[in-house]
Amino acid sequence: MPNMNVVILEGHLAKAPASKELGNGVIVCNFTVATSVGVDEKKKTQFHSCKIWGTQATALAMHGNQGDSISLKGHIEYRKWEEKYFTDIVVDHLHLQSKVKKSVVPEFEEE
Repeated sequence: MPNMNVVILEGHLAKAPASKELGNGVIVCNFTVATSVGVDEKKKTQFHSCKIWGTQATALAMHGNQGDSISLKGHIEYRKWEEKYFTDIVVDHLHLQSKVKKSVVPEFEEE
């Protein structure tokens, strides 16, 4: 049986995504996805640390807002930095559905 490392999540952005350009010109966007299991008082929410690279990172940083619905597919990555261990989901593909419709040019919004 082949080994697989595949993650599929559907949730909401817990906060606005943050992007940065690395020294080699590549863009990375870090964001957190909140998912919930259960109903009402027994609902348990978990927060997943995610990152995406390249043009998708730029698009997410420009259009993603806290609370937006997001679906993604990626893989789990473990890393160590300064004696601390981290678990990230490295995203290959995502679909973002914004809660708020944004106008590209604010002065042309209808009153």
